[in-house]
Amino acid sequence: MSCASIDKRTPLTVCMRPFSRVDATLILPGCAFSSVVLLLGLIWTGCSQEAAGPQPVPTAEAKPQGQAEVVLTDSQEISVPTTEKPELPRPSWSVVRPDRPMPSAGAESFPVRLLNGSLRGECAGDAKRGASKGMQLELSGLISNGLTDMVHRATLTVLVYLDFSDEMVILRASSGNGLYSEPTSDLPWKAGTELRFSASTRAIDPIYCEYVPREALAAIHLSLETPLGFRFEGVVWAAPFEWSTIRGTHVDASATVLMAGTAKTSLNQTKLPAGAPVHLAFVYRDQALLDDRERILGWFELRALALDAPQLPRVVMPPATSTLIFERAMTTLTLSDFERGERSITARVMLENTGAKPAPCEVKSLVLLTELGSLQPVLDPVLAEGCAARIAPESALRGTLTFSVPPASTPLALGFKGGEVRGFVCPSATSTP
Repeated sequence: MSCASIDKRTPLTVCMRPFSRVDATLILPGCAFSSVVLLLGLIWTGCSQEAAGPQPVPTAEAKPQGQAEVVLTDSQEISVPTTEKPELPRPSWSVVRPDRPMPSAGAESFPVRLLNGSLRGECAGDAKRGASKGMQLELSGLISNGLTDMVHRATLTVLVYLDFSDEMVILRASSGNGLYSEPTSDLPWKAGTELRFSASTRAIDPIYCEYVPREALAAIHLSLETPLGFRFEGVVWAAPFEWSTIRGTHVDASATVLMAGTAKTSLNQTKLPAGAPVHLAFVYRDQALLDDRERILGWFELRALALDAPQLPRVVMPPATSTLIFERAMTTLTLSDFERGERSITARVMLENTGAKPAPCEVKSLVLLTELGSLQPVLDPVLAEGCAARIAPESALRGTLTFSVPPASTPLALGFKGGEVRGFVCPSATSTP
């Protein structure tokens, strides 16, 4: 059968909808027999459904007697039980009227071994550009799981608590999770093991650098959950700390180098391998001035040290320096009778030539170190005149020298660039840690 023979049939008027010979001619010329059959089949199917009229709506099957029928309204939905991923425990406390963060009941199950801690950031006026960022407390250490069960959810938070007055008590917390390795179901925190932590609190307004709090506390808060449903939330460690380290203070603490590095001042530098024992003589925010009890090694980051005692460095009031002696290649320099003025430090000087040849006057190269930088001396006229020429063998120069020192800075050391650097405590420093 051809397209032409189909086209000559009775005009295609189907189901009272005319499908004229012209319509068929436009659609069918040149088509194959299979295309014609497909087109007529589609037309016939649609017409048959129309002719049949509306289709009956299936009725619900009869329910057996005694079986309740569940009927859902438009506002109801079928709920399918799902397994949700559990959320990590999160700390909660009041920041409007905060309580002192003291260890909670059960804190002994989570012993803390503090490695280091420091204040870091900017006080008012410290920023080189823009507003000062404020101060943050940073703590690093290890915490143990003293439970008999493993922990698969845990959050550690560092807190700083500052009580300035009855109307102003500040509590700042770290964000996120302070644990280096966050416990999960795949890697739980097993009983009897330690986890490393390190976190910094949110910044404290830089204006409070100008005030001394009645009480300053550092604390560690822990929230956790075990697979068997045990939960703990509370402070596991708390200790006072020295707010005065934002300006710098003398301390007495021993430590071990965690990360190898170089301790530096403007006069010298000392390479420190991991595991080396050191002594902390002074702390300025997050930097420690290290010594070996005799000579200054340099400034080193506190976060790269592990304190031997499980507490923050203890503030001390060291005795004032009475005399310092420097043995140089050809001379011996003796400094004594130090006096601190409002903006200066003076000392008596004796420079002896212990060699057989004329020696240079090296007192001009002496440098005073403070936490803010280095200072050069000014020689009195007698000493300056004597230093204009070389010192004769077996003779000595005597006089005084003066350092101009800003009132807010602390003298820390005296020494020579590339040579010996000795710790120094000015007489008045004993009354102002």
